[in-house]
Amino acid sequence: MIRKQERVYIPCWLNVLEDIGKNTEIYYSKIARNTGHNIVTIIKCVSEFEKKGWVSKRSNPKRKHEILVKLTNKGEQPYKKVLALLQEVKQ
Repeated sequence: MIRKQERVYIPCWLNVLEDIGKNTEIYYSKIARNTGHNIVTIIKCVSEFEKKGWVSKRSNPKRKHEILVKLTNKGEQPYKKVLALLQEVKQ
């Protein structure tokens, strides 16, 4: 009997945190492009991460409407846990 391959659905916030952690600083639009999630989802995830102190945001000095996001020291531990979890799930 052949079993259909099971799909594992990864919550979007895991992908978002992974993408932020892989970059020194990254724009919302680039996170959306990299993860395949819409910009509203990215904004919600980043806002939650910011409340927890995992990320910080700043405006791009050249283009005020663009927001740059980066991982904080406090966000390093959750990021490492996410990487480990994603590696396990993707194996």
